[in-house]
Amino acid sequence: MNKSSTIATLLCARLQSLAGKLMDAQSRLTSPDPEALHDFRVALRELRSLVQPVRKALYGADELDALAATCARPTNLLRDREVLCLELTRKGEHALHDILQTLIQEDLQDLASRQPAEALTQRLLSLTVYWEKYLVGKDWARVDKCLRKSRDKQRRRLKKALRAADTDLHRLRIWIKRYRYFLESYRSLFPKTRPELMKSIKDAQELTGNWHDRHVWIQAVNAHPELQALVTGWMDESLQLQFPIQEIRLQLRNLL
Repeated sequence: MNKSSTIATLLCARLQSLAGKLMDAQSRLTSPDPEALHDFRVALRELRSLVQPVRKALYGADELDALAATCARPTNLLRDREVLCLELTRKGEHALHDILQTLIQEDLQDLASRQPAEALTQRLLSLTVYWEKYLVGKDWARVDKCLRKSRDKQRRRLKKALRAADTDLHRLRIWIKRYRYFLESYRSLFPKTRPELMKSIKDAQELTGNWHDRHVWIQAVNAHPELQALVTGWMDESLQLQFPIQEIRLQLRNLL
């Protein structure tokens, strides 16, 4: 199988599979399944990781990315609340946990009723059929070139951000996530990616994610003043994360 065929098969097969996963997860949003929202978000994340890098080279990829972003947007608050609920359980704050859990269930009902993945999956399936039928070798060669340029651009941007002392941690976390998911989505095209690099990226994502969670929880006090008693502890934990974050930044920068 040549390179163009590999990319065509990878993209079309993966996207068609994700269409099924999205619809399955959407159907479970109002069920007792605690993994439904997570599965829905993971499928959207994988989809965007596949199409974002080829938006300028593949007809319809930009449209799929925009539709997936629209689907994902209302799930961000839900995810933040779910993580906060886990933290409240850890802290023994069961009353507030129950209040937030009720809000989560109401929002999940609302999200499911709007069936956000319908338009996305329909367009996804029609585009993959079009790509398989009408695109030829030179079209997929252009996609391959675009992917390699994207890999190099993301690596340079991340390395520059890791080197700069004034890089915003929120933005750094996002760039780390995007680079990780890009490499994972296209691992068959970039088989020489070193395992130690992937481990460092994952560690960096986890640490910056933990820092981000505490930032979100502290901000949540504006909507839930009952959380005020927990703020000092979260601020202390956030400060404690600074040193390991700096260490992993240096390690990751040297591996890129």
